[in-house]
Amino acid sequence: LSRLLADVRRQKLRAIRSRPLKIGVIGFGRFGQFIASTFSKHGTVVATSRSDYTEIAEGMGVTYVPLSDPQAFLDQNLDVIVLATSIVSFEGTVRNIAPHL
Repeated sequence: LSRLLADVRRQKLRAIRSRPLKIGVIGFGRFGQFIASTFSKHGTVVATSRSDYTEIAEGMGVTYVPLSDPQAFLDQNLDVIVLATSIVSFEGTVRNIAPHL
């Protein structure tokens, strides 16, 4: 079983390396920055948030798009979108972004 799991893991890594994902992160506070930093090692990351994090994102090698323009964020050809907002902001964020999906 352990050999089979190791084989599956190697296959996944080869697939990811052959075509890195483009990952969108909604919410770029501490948690969003941690996720973006981690994901940027394995693919391209585009982040969005209510506050302007352009400089921090650039320093991390992450593209930043303001949340005030959700369509510009979604037009980035994202493979995956991760919601990294606070619990308090989660519902409102989903409601605001849903019409643009």
